[in-house]
Amino acid sequence: MSNRRNRGSGSLYKPDRSPFWWMSYYDGNGRRIRESTRTKSRTEAQKILNQSLAAIHREGAVFTPARLRVNDLLDILVEDYEINQRKSLHHMKLQIVPIREAIGHILVKKVTESTLIRYRDQRLRGEDPHSMKKYAVKTPKAPATVNRELAALRRAFNLAKKRKLIAIVPGFELLQENNVRKGFIEAEEYQAIRRDIHEDLREMVTFLYFTGWRKSEVLGLTWSQVDFVNGIVRLEVGTTKNSEGRSFPFSMLPGLEACLYRQRERTQALGREESKIAPRVFWHGRGKPIKDFRSAWDIATRKAGCPEKLVHDFRRTAVRNLERAGVSRSVAMKLVGHQTESVYLRYCITSEKDLQEGVGKLAQLHREENTNTSKRKGG
Repeated sequence: MSNRRNRGSGSLYKPDRSPFWWMSYYDGNGRRIRESTRTKSRTEAQKILNQSLAAIHREGAVFTPARLRVNDLLDILVEDYEINQRKSLHHMKLQIVPIREAIGHILVKKVTESTLIRYRDQRLRGEDPHSMKKYAVKTPKAPATVNRELAALRRAFNLAKKRKLIAIVPGFELLQENNVRKGFIEAEEYQAIRRDIHEDLREMVTFLYFTGWRKSEVLGLTWSQVDFVNGIVRLEVGTTKNSEGRSFPFSMLPGLEACLYRQRERTQALGREESKIAPRVFWHGRGKPIKDFRSAWDIATRKAGCPEKLVHDFRRTAVRNLERAGVSRSVAMKLVGHQTESVYLRYCITSEKDLQEGVGKLAQLHREENTNTSKRKGG
């Protein structure tokens, strides 16, 4: 009976040999817990105790904030993504794998900025703190990769704080990123890649080149989203990375229009020969959805003589082409699906050819000015 009465009650005290306030409380099972709040402020210590007690009342004997581990926070993050049906759930799960392996076992209350810096530096050096191999191959990670991992962990901490499971979020110092690619796929390179890639992927490559849409958006495209009557391809709200809908008129681009008609004919032929309906616009084999084509892409780019090219370079190329064509920035952003101007500008990269053409236009302006000046003097 005494345990029942004590459940969810607690107090603060300060041991003689510790600079921190400690708390004593009873968990959901009536067991007495004594542990440090790791703060010298009585006010902060009281907040931590109150949150611990609130969690006991809310969660019962499941866990208490003082016993939370990093893995518990990551579980909460995954649950939040699942509940909200976030499209990036799978990608986020991959990002937190190294975090689980390196610091998932650590109590949250013991995670400090130094813990995160140590994790960050190990990832940059490619070290695996849990590898059993003495001479394990080191694979250094790029700053952008480490930043995405730390950002996921920070979201987990912020979510836990929002739920009042923790009082303090440690400092997350992200790395300076210098990974903006300047790669374009020029027209002749696109033609070579299209020629050398597997025939099942040729029309998809054409679509990527003309639209600059994300690979995931193109692979998920269905025939119900292609309006041949009005000559428009549409992505519904909630199907894109930024959850905004998008339209791309294709009837004014003969290359893109021909690509879609050829793919429709190919799909109809599959239906006649195999009695199968392929709902996806782009497919392989006997109507199977394309999940990944990295191997086929690598083979094609090597044959085409441009092995350094990435599929994502199509996106930069489309933005560059829209700028060259004089399309207004607001319209270009809508066509390729950039929500903010800052992101759009990262893709709007100037090539040496653009610079040469720009100086050529400047030279033409000066020639015209000199001609006009000479005429005025002569007159």
